[in-house]
Amino acid sequence: MANKRELNAVTRRLKRGLFVLFTIPVAVYALYAGVMYNRQLQFLFPGTTEQHHPFIAKLPEGDEEVEVPVSFGNARFVYLHARGTTKSPAIVFAHGNFDRATDFVAGLTPLAESGFAVVSLEYPGYDGADGKPSFESLNETATAAYDWLARRPEIDATRIVGVGYSMGGGMIGELSKRRPLAALALLSTYSSIADMANRFALPSALVRIPFDNAARVAEFKGPIFIQHGRLDTVIPFRYGEKLVAASGNRATFLPMNCGHADCDFAKTIFRSTLGDWLRAQHVVD
Repeated sequence: MANKRELNAVTRRLKRGLFVLFTIPVAVYALYAGVMYNRQLQFLFPGTTEQHHPFIAKLPEGDEEVEVPVSFGNARFVYLHARGTTKSPAIVFAHGNFDRATDFVAGLTPLAESGFAVVSLEYPGYDGADGKPSFESLNETATAAYDWLARRPEIDATRIVGVGYSMGGGMIGELSKRRPLAALALLSTYSSIADMANRFALPSALVRIPFDNAARVAEFKGPIFIQHGRLDTVIPFRYGEKLVAASGNRATFLPMNCGHADCDFAKTIFRSTLGDWLRAQHVVD
């Protein structure tokens, strides 16, 4: 009888131990997942502020800040005029989540000098812009900028190209679904936000900004250019490879020996590579 009582006591202790063993990791994971869901927009868009104010950046002569009405106030972007051309092709550019639209003005200027008009989008809530980032507000910003650009008399609306870097890749990928783009260029970007979430052991169901570049690339019929740094630890190189595969291997792929923020697009992609590629694809003359 004593042995039986001892066995029962051991069994109860074992059950309690197993309960604790499994309950604590589940509770910790649930807390982790909850924090990641609730603070997801802060993690994805760390430059967001509540301080909305007029555009205060000083731009080079010939460039201008533009605001257009949208549902949450005004969408904001920087417009670089094409130098010395009429009915010019144009580029809609979306930057990374640690940048501002004005940060890329100098880097994008070589494109303007080579005959492209350029719109550099600002995220809602960044650098004093109205609104906050959301799937809806980001898409509304991109489409409003595209529509404004396409109506400009100096722009050839049949030759508007979308270029997205890092987080901005999703904004441009979605734009390719909503408006006709002559070509699509994705630089150091992800296959999908869901894939990025899975990388951190989070289920796709928790994603609040469902950008899916792989799906957009798969359905895009025009020329596609994809660049990725082999040493990228922020958005690993395999995501660039996944985008190429999603295109049915139609995309032109440019691996570069750089990481994520050190690829120096101003001296490579924007200086000559992108323009040369667009001419080779007969998107521009």
